[in-house]
Amino acid sequence: MMLYCRLLGAVLLVCTGFAAGQAYCQRLWTQWRAVCGFERLLTYLADQLAFCALPSAELLAAAAEHPAFAAYCPPNATSFAELRLPPPLAKTCGAELHAGLHTIALCSRQQAPQTMRTLAALCHRTAQGQYATAQQAAVLAPKLGLCGGLLAAILLWPAG
Repeated sequence: MMLYCRLLGAVLLVCTGFAAGQAYCQRLWTQWRAVCGFERLLTYLADQLAFCALPSAELLAAAAEHPAFAAYCPPNATSFAELRLPPPLAKTCGAELHAGLHTIALCSRQQAPQTMRTLAALCHRTAQGQYATAQQAAVLAPKLGLCGGLLAAILLWPAG
């Protein structure tokens, strides 16, 4: 009976290691999707700036109604500088994005869409890097988690 309990514990450690690797991959894919979502928001706003003569508060209110963009648009936002950056972008290029979003308020109506597209391109480059990282982690992380769980099971297995 004691052997079965030890064996069950070892199997659970291996499964937990694998699950930890899977959870890490899932987190990376979620971050990539958040960056892509923010890039789509900036592209949407650039198109709206180019083709609609609406104030930024109305554009942000319209964007906030889209479920894909609601997480980035705070309620009653009046300027593009109030957009919420996803955490991966805040870490990598947050200062650049905030500066660019502040600049849009000072730009002419003709220059604002191009500035917004430039910011979207910055997000796109970041998303490409995150995609490559997530793709690599999808291959390695579950295997590393599995090996880590197996190592923990071996180290915790009583000698004798």
